[in-house]
Amino acid sequence: MAEFIIFWKEHYMDSRDAPKVASLKGAKFMKYERRYQKGDIIEVWPDEQGEFRIRGNPKFALVKVPGLAVDRDMMVPLQYQTGVDVVGNPIYRILKRRKWNLDPTMLAISMNKSNIATLTMAQFVDSKRAKT
Repeated sequence: MAEFIIFWKEHYMDSRDAPKVASLKGAKFMKYERRYQKGDIIEVWPDEQGEFRIRGNPKFALVKVPGLAVDRDMMVPLQYQTGVDVVGNPIYRILKRRKWNLDPTMLAISMNKSNIATLTMAQFVDSKRAKT
């Protein structure tokens, strides 16, 4: 079973109205785009290792999926390569904090008061979204 610690709090920038967001330019817009969003996968843990990490912290929730193998690739950021440094190592620019997100509206149905949800494999597949 895989356990996902996800960001479960609305980011303060999400409460901004559309004209304010549209007025963001350059670095401020990039910062807005790179924020954690509700449903972002923060960490992936094997069975029974994630629950104690979220206790008492309402910003995070735990999603348990029986039968799913742990895949650390679900924590990678959405990024692109901008070039290489003098040694030849790639240089990346992060577009989104996480590439994968779980649909918070679907998770809210299964979430208990302790911010823990258990999903079937089918529910997990339905709620998993790739960001663009």
